[in-house]
Parts: sequence; C-alpha cells; structure tokens
Amino acid sequence: MQKVSLLLIAFLCLFSATHAQGLFGDPDLMSMDMPDPNKNLYNISPDQYNHHFEYQLPNDGILKIDFLRLSDWGDKNMLSQITDIAATQVQQLKDSFRSDYSEKLLEINIPINNKVLSLNYKEDEKNKNQLAYKDGSYYQLKTGFDTIRIVKNVSIKTKPIIDSGLVQIQYTFILKDINDIAQLKSDPALMERLGNITDSVINEKRKSWNRQDATSHNLTFAVDANNGDSLAILRGNRPAYGGHFGLFLGFGAIVYNNSISPYVETTFAYLIPTRGKMQGFAGVNFSGFGMRSSTSTLKTTVGFYRSYNAEIGVCKKSMGLMPQKTSLLIGIMDIKDEKPLFNLGFNFGINRFASVGFNLAGNFKKEDKGGRYVYGVNFKFNL
Repeated sequence: MQKVSLLLIAFLCLFSATHAQGLFGDPDLMSMDMPDPNKNLYNISPDQYNHHFEYQLPNDGILKIDFLRLSDWGDKNMLSQITDIAATQVQQLKDSFRSDYSEKLLEINIPINNKVLSLNYKEDEKNKNQLAYKDGSYYQLKTGFDTIRIVKNVSIKTKPIIDSGLVQIQYTFILKDINDIAQLKSDPALMERLGNITDSVINEKRKSWNRQDATSHNLTFAVDANNGDSLAILRGNRPAYGGHFGLFLGFGAIVYNNSISPYVETTFAYLIPTRGKMQGFAGVNFSGFGMRSSTSTLKTTVGFYRSYNAEIGVCKKSMGLMPQKTSLLIGIMDIKDEKPLFNLGFNFGINRFASVGFNLAGNFKKEDKGGRYVYGVNFKFNL
C-alpha cells in the first residue's frame, strides 16, 4: 500500500500541474478563460446562432437577426435604433466607396454604452467587367448585394459561470444597394411594426417555455413586410445543439505494478448539449491490458485485466469521436479465476490525439490478509 500512496501523491501533483497550465497548456482551453476581445467584434460565432429571425424588406432587401439566449433580447426591440445607426454610418462613409457596381460590406460594432463605434468596410470590384447593353450603349451592371452587419454588445452575463460572457446580437442587412438603408430610416413606422411583431412572438414563447434560456429552445421565424407583415414561425422548440452519442477509442501502454503492457480503452457516451467549446458526457467505459508474470511472459490462465466502468467527464465538442477526454471512472476490474476488484480511474486529455490516465483497483484488504491491488499509469493515442 505504500507504493499506492506514493503513486497517488505523484498523480495529485500531476493533476495540480495540469490545472495550473490549462490541461497541459492547450491553447484552445486556455483561451476559454481569457477570451479574445476582438474575436466577435464584427461577426458573432456560430455557437451564438441559437435564435434566428429573418425579415423580407422593400426592394428585395433582407434583415437577419441572430443571437443566443431569449433573455438576451431584453424587454423591447432595438430595430429602429440599429437602422438609424447603420444609415448614419453609410452616409458618413459614402465617399469611401469608389463605384456603384461594386459589392460593399460595412461592419459595425456597437459597445454596451453606445459611445465609441468600431467600423470596418470593404469593397469588392470583381464584377466590374459585367455590362448591360441597351440602345447602342454599354452600362455598368451590378448583380451582387451589399451587406451591413452590426454586432450590438448588450451586456456582460456573469451567472451561471458556464454560460457567462459578453452578450451580443447580430443584425445583418442584405440590400440591393447600400444606400437603401436610408429609405428604411426614412420609414420609421416599418421598423417599429416589425419590432413590435418580434417582441410579441418572443413574449409568447417566454410564457410557454419554463426556462427561456434552456438549450433545448430554439426560435426561428420569418416576416414578410411586403405581404401584410405575414408571419411564419419555422421552428419554435428544438435542441439548439442536439445531444448525440460519442465514441472514444484509445490504444497505448500501461505501467502497472512494476510491469508494462499494451493497453486499450473505449467509451460509449451521451454528449450533453452545450454552448461552449467543451461538452460534458456520461457513458460506459471498457479498458483492458495484458497481465505479465514474474518471468515477464504472458500468463496463459489469467492473461488479461478487464475493467467495466461508469464514466463522467468533459471532452471537446465534436461529432462522433470524443477528442481531449478528461474524466472520472468508477467500476469493477475483472480477473479470470479471481474475485472482481473495485476500480477507480482518471483520464486527462493532453490534446486531441493523446491522453494519460491513472488506475487503482483493489479489494480493500491488507496485503498480509489477502489484499489484492492493481495500480498503474497509462498513456494512449486517441482516434
């Protein structure tokens, strides 16, 4: 048991080091605690596209709104304010765009206090050779649409910690001509009408959903301002990131009881829906490795340690396979012609392709009274 105690102490030190370095210093995991402030400056990430609203506007324009939680919307819409800001910036930057036929992009980030806007603009003239011919003359032909994308920083969410961070809503205007935004500003009744429809739909969902921010809720609808503001709710409640099952397969070696042997491990788990880079899971685990005798030859009568475990932990978000798995295992270790041992194990994901683990199995008896213990450290490559 002294060897077991020393091994436990060593592994606790390793565990502390991994947490101090962010799971062996993986850059992606370290960035979870220190998010890049510019990452979502002009374009929020796909993980935040939980609710999607789309509006058909006059002159074949489209407005798309994407955001994460229903509570992020607040008590009242900001469509009129957002449209006014977009129109003002287009007017201010009109001399920065060189041609009428180009495809234009204007990106705006609005901070929480609305004081200092961040802007980025681009102009793509790839279609400058497209022409229209009429009555003996050539005219420049524009076939592409212009885009105004606005990211509004609403607030900073602090609780719960697992779902905390900067709250953002993205508004995307897709217009035949970027100057069409001025026409939308000049018709404030239109945006007010669309905003009131949106508030009404959201309030109805808040009444019918027990927890408005549950990941199982997803709201998608479309409004056609050219057809009597007709409303179509395309989706009102489905898992936003749909839970699915994952599989882990690892092959490597284990150092145990002063011996070394090939090692194999597999896990079949349910992956819990989440909005972050990591997702929790719960499943069943099987691991096994060969047993060596004192003469370092494989025993023919016993030959193999097999453990069957329940497993909980976290892994990187992925479809199917489970990369960078970090978990706790509890179960039994089965040895031929012997009574099963209680088994405890830990796994630590180093990166997407490799991990280390610790196993301790025993029957809780003193060694001089028939105690049986198996303890080891494994290193494995993951598929």
